[in-house]
Amino acid sequence: MVSTATLHSKSDLGNSLAIRVRCTDGSWTCQPGQFYLLRTGDAWSPYLRRALFPSFIEPNELGFLIRPSQDPAMVWLAAQPVGAELDLIGPLGRGFVADAHQRRILLAADG
Repeated sequence: MVSTATLHSKSDLGNSLAIRVRCTDGSWTCQPGQFYLLRTGDAWSPYLRRALFPSFIEPNELGFLIRPSQDPAMVWLAAQPVGAELDLIGPLGRGFVADAHQRRILLAADG
């Protein structure tokens, strides 16, 4: 599902950036393990969409942690002002439901 989101807030965390986006056309239906594809730049941008995994999920708001790097897409996202509209496709991937009694969870990441 293609969604339009509004960049609601940005917080500088030193070597990474926490951003929150709000859904402008409905609500988010995302589970842990799923991701969104972000279009960076305008419609004629030569760059492919980038996968963003939510670190915060609420019905009308998602949070992402990004690390601005040499990747032009992440540089573009970090430069967007609060209030900017973002084009997202998702949720994609196979989500999961964590057991309420689970005590130890292993997080493996790349990047």
